[in-house]
Formats: sequence, structure tokens, C-alpha cells
Amino acid sequence: MATLDKPISLLKIVAFATATLNCKLFYSFSVLWRNKGNSDFNRDIRWIALGFIAVAEVLTLSVWFSASVVSSSFQQLWHLNTIEVAMLTAAVQIGFVIGALGSSFTGLADRFNPRVVFAISAATGALVNALFVFSNSFGLGILLRLLVGITMVGVYPVAIKLVTQWSPLGRGAAIGRAPG
Repeated sequence: MATLDKPISLLKIVAFATATLNCKLFYSFSVLWRNKGNSDFNRDIRWIALGFIAVAEVLTLSVWFSASVVSSSFQQLWHLNTIEVAMLTAAVQIGFVIGALGSSFTGLADRFNPRVVFAISAATGALVNALFVFSNSFGLGILLRLLVGITMVGVYPVAIKLVTQWSPLGRGAAIGRAPG
């Protein structure tokens, strides 16, 4: 059991750090957003805001691949075969597709403030990812990974929307620099 403690503790730290950094980044980001309409708002500030979006997106999307880091530990713990280990990662992609369909039908990112959608999705994704560490079965693990995928719909597409809002001129260059 001692071999499982290190990777699982690492996953807990990554989930907590991701949620904490995203909250701090979004506080800074919201201050910049409030000043967006000021006449002093210039091109440099826009690129700083885009940098905040990119860093927050990368940190949040790290939960997408976090199960891969500890998959061998869970393989031993739950006695999984290679297909079941792959399903832990595939569940996130399936969740993302389900979430994307739901988001497109409801217009989630268009109905609500995209910054709020991103922040809530990032925090929820980090929380669900942290709960994965405490799951005691393969079925619950798959369900939690599926939920991580669903929360990522509020992150990646919404981040691209935020990038386009921050860069009405030079939009292609800004989107090209966005992670993903």
C-alpha cells in the first residue's frame, strides 16, 4: 500500500493547487476585466489578460490527464486490466462530448457570464478530480472521470470565447496562442 501513497498524494496536491491558482488568477483577471473599458486600457494589458486565460486554462486542463499519472497505482489497487485503465482516460473524453452536447443545446456559455462559467467549471473539475482519489471502486472512478470531462466543457470552449472577447483585433493570433 505504501507504493500507492506517493502518486495519490501527488494527485491531491495537483488538484488543490489547480483550484487555488485558478481562484487567484481569476481574481486578477476580473480586476483587468473591470478596467477593460477605460481609455487607459492598452494592447499590453490585453496580452496580460490573454496570458492569465492561457495559464488558467492549462492548469485546469491538467485534471484531464491526471488519472494517467496514477493509473498504474489504481491498476494495482482495483486489479484493473489494460482496457479498464484506458477507460479511466477515455471516460473524460466521453464526458466532454456529453457536456458539449448539453452546452450546445442549452447555450450555457452564451446565457451566463463566461468568466463565471469558467471559474465554476474549473473549481468543480478540481473538486471532482480530488474526489477521484478517494473513490473505492472502478465504477465510481469511471463516473468521477466522466464528470471531470463534463466540467471541462466550461473550461476549454469558454476560454476560447474569452480570448475572442479580449482580442477583437488580432483575434487569429490570440486564438493561435491559446492552449489546446
